[in-house]
Amino acid sequence: MVFGEFPPGFVYGPPIGLRPQFDDSEKLYSAEGALRQKVAANGDVIRYGGDKGHEHQTSYDSNARGLRCRYMRILGAVREVIREIDRGKWRCHFTDHRPCGWRKVRCVQAESGRQAFYEGLPRKETLVMKITRRGHFFYYEGERKDERLVRMWCPAGGVHDNKHDHLAFYEGGHKQEHLVRQEWANGDVTHFDGERGNESKTRRVFATGTVQTYEGEARHEHLVKEVKKTGLTFWFMGLKGHERRVREQMPNGTIKLLKGSKGEEYVTTEISFPETGGECSVTQFSAHVQSGSAQTRPTLRRRRALLPDGSMLVFPGFGEVPAWGASRPGSARHPRRIITPEGHLIKRTTENHPWKRVQEDQFVGSMGGEQRKRLKTAAGEMWSTMESLAEAGSVKESALVAMGDHFKQLNSELDE
Repeated sequence: MVFGEFPPGFVYGPPIGLRPQFDDSEKLYSAEGALRQKVAANGDVIRYGGDKGHEHQTSYDSNARGLRCRYMRILGAVREVIREIDRGKWRCHFTDHRPCGWRKVRCVQAESGRQAFYEGLPRKETLVMKITRRGHFFYYEGERKDERLVRMWCPAGGVHDNKHDHLAFYEGGHKQEHLVRQEWANGDVTHFDGERGNESKTRRVFATGTVQTYEGEARHEHLVKEVKKTGLTFWFMGLKGHERRVREQMPNGTIKLLKGSKGEEYVTTEISFPETGGECSVTQFSAHVQSGSAQTRPTLRRRRALLPDGSMLVFPGFGEVPAWGASRPGSARHPRRIITPEGHLIKRTTENHPWKRVQEDQFVGSMGGEQRKRLKTAAGEMWSTMESLAEAGSVKESALVAMGDHFKQLNSELDE
């Protein structure tokens, strides 16, 4: 009898005691006088093979015990090679009998297709692999009764109709194993962190080079960042399944801030930096959705732009140039007003008209109070956006200080 941590239903314990049952057994012999069979009073049967005087056991069947064993002579010794157990419907195969006693065991449950594989010396067999009814392969390492799961293979298809094969890797001691990584056949790799049963996804690296970062508890992880192979980076906010883009950063350093629900995000602010270095420019956008339209994504239009030299460009709003049905659709791309670094206001009616300076005297302005208020509000919003980005590390503090001088001068001119 083989000891070991066999699957549920496997009968293990001391060697099978045969003598008490077969002392008064019925014996059958061949014509040559060789023993061929013993039948006990309870119906147990032992069969033999070999010539007279050299008989060896070939099988043992016990309906009373729900047990059937098959034996073979291997390297001069009789070894058990198959054991079938009614309880649990397990069928165990024993192979690789060698003088050192090494053996391999495979236990199969016919009804479910479950299998368990063991290796090791007699009475020291250790679990090395399991195959579940779902067709998943579990691999183990460690000493007997202390085996730990180290990896799992999930083939494509199966009960869950997996699109790709994948390997799962585990760390931790016996009954403390936790998932740390999944490697997919298409080249993707997913990383996990956390204790057994509460592993949460933290990162996914795609074969294309894209890297996604996740946060949140197990089964509630949400995407927070995505970096493309080209260097394009996205930041996200929102619960799992509802993550929306809130920020983009281009490889050249350009930053875009976005609003809107998932799949309907639109740009509200863009901060760009010159390739040669220096101060940045800030552009704000207006969004408009036509009432009664089936289109949910808004139409974007540049509304204001603060240039590195301190000038502010003001573009026509949707009230001046409608988003739909405009006679000159491209006219919305041209500014109608410019506020110079000195605080002067220059305007024109359309892109084809010449610029006209509205404020002739820098000390006595002709700008109305409401206009000044709107321009101060716009400048304040731009300054708040740049401060937030500086705190997040997206804009250098030196650039913020330099732009601050322009903002102070602009506010000073507007207050006069």
